[in-house]
Amino acid sequence: MQDVLEALDRHEEFLILGHEDPDGDCLGSQLALSSFLRRQGKRCHLISKGPFRRPEIMEWASEFTDKLPRPDRLDEGSTALVLLDCSSLDRTGLDLSPYGSFPLIVIDHHASGEGGGNYRYVDSQSPSTTLLIQDIIESSPLEMSGEEADFIFFGFCTDTDYFRHIELIHEGVFLKIHRLMKRGISPTDFHRRIYAGQSLTSRKHLGKILERTESHFGGRLLFTWELKEDFTDYDETQRDSNTLYKQLQSVKGALVVILAKESRPGELSVSFRSSCDINVGEIARSYGGGGHPKASGSTFAGTVDEFRQEILRKFAPIMETYQGD
Repeated sequence: MQDVLEALDRHEEFLILGHEDPDGDCLGSQLALSSFLRRQGKRCHLISKGPFRRPEIMEWASEFTDKLPRPDRLDEGSTALVLLDCSSLDRTGLDLSPYGSFPLIVIDHHASGEGGGNYRYVDSQSPSTTLLIQDIIESSPLEMSGEEADFIFFGFCTDTDYFRHIELIHEGVFLKIHRLMKRGISPTDFHRRIYAGQSLTSRKHLGKILERTESHFGGRLLFTWELKEDFTDYDETQRDSNTLYKQLQSVKGALVVILAKESRPGELSVSFRSSCDINVGEIARSYGGGGHPKASGSTFAGTVDEFRQEILRKFAPIMETYQGD
């Protein structure tokens, strides 16, 4: 981490980037880091291609732009790119080829990625990227602000589904959360902010997606999908995928849950969840995506039927040889 700290201290202007279709951990990391740097008098550009489809992040969409500053208006000696919550610039969905002469700082908690960046702080044992931002802020003599603690805890909660994905390897997490609470965050308030306030229509939509769920390999893999036409009379930003995963992962015997969402005609955004030691992060990487062993995502060029056939072929040998409980 030391080389990242020195790079952040040395540079004066930053393009703070996150992955396309951001989640709370991605945006929380960007917002917390930019707040910390701005309090030191540094200039920050919060950049995200979006789309901001998740209801819990909608309030911060106006803080971001998908317009990159012209590289000829940036000082190469004092400007750096910061890539958060992913390790590949391709994941931003933006054309960053004109910025190849600027140093790149990568801060991420995913084991996947191309290993790029001039300066890297990557820790796959951290449950969220925001907790790595907490490490950076706490390594500074500048005291963490309440707003930064807010962003950090928000990212942690959304990426761990409110502590559900905490494992034995996540040593020291509760000490970090304790320090955030001393800065004023309230776990009770955050649970209400993230999970309350769903509309009746969203509950009916959830019922539709549960109703069409398919059971494969004797119930060990559950597969369902969302199409654009499902949102004709329903605001897509109110989808509640987290509750869907919880419902399906609670089914007796279910080891893997897969949700394929039609992001545009001929393209799917796919989410994988595992309730065992089957590493769905490896599956996502085979499609150019990534994530955690128990929660990951990728894209797929094709229809739901095409993806179903392919993914079932891919899981067939895994399910045949799986020896877990």
